[in-house]
Amino acid sequence: MTTRSEEPEVVVEEKAVKSRLSIVVILSILLGILLTIFAAGVSFHFQQRRAMEAEVTAARVELQEKAKALDEMKAQFEVLSKQVYALREYSIARSHKAVDADKTKATAGASADPAANSPQPSVASGKCDTSATPDSRKPKKKPDSENCELVGKTPEEQAATLKRCVGLMDSPRDKARSR
Repeated sequence: MTTRSEEPEVVVEEKAVKSRLSIVVILSILLGILLTIFAAGVSFHFQQRRAMEAEVTAARVELQEKAKALDEMKAQFEVLSKQVYALREYSIARSHKAVDADKTKATAGASADPAANSPQPSVASGKCDTSATPDSRKPKKKPDSENCELVGKTPEEQAATLKRCVGLMDSPRDKARSR
């Protein structure tokens, strides 16, 4: 037999157990939600990291290709610079030979014309050369038989050039036929 005084104590304990149980369930649900959010954040972080690593790798590869292309261009530039230097040296050497040849012509056939002995600039030294003649400044005329270009000529000159060049082309055939 139980008395009424014992019954209410049991009910109070059940309510306390139920309230403790509901708090534990709520906290575990919150903890699960937080862990899910944390796991999603970590997975997104790793995906972004992989994407960034792929971009960095692609950029490095592209940079290496551009560096190789730059090295090739530098090598080509160096080769071209050497060729330009060699051509410049060859041109200077030719101009020295031409100036020397002009000097020998001037000393061999000294003229009484004062304009012929006027100072002229030297290509190599940049100073005035007193032995060169005005004839040395005139461009040497190439033989007409070699020049068959029509560009930059008047129509009359073009016609004359065409006749001459066609005549040159026909000449070897005519000679071969006459034999």
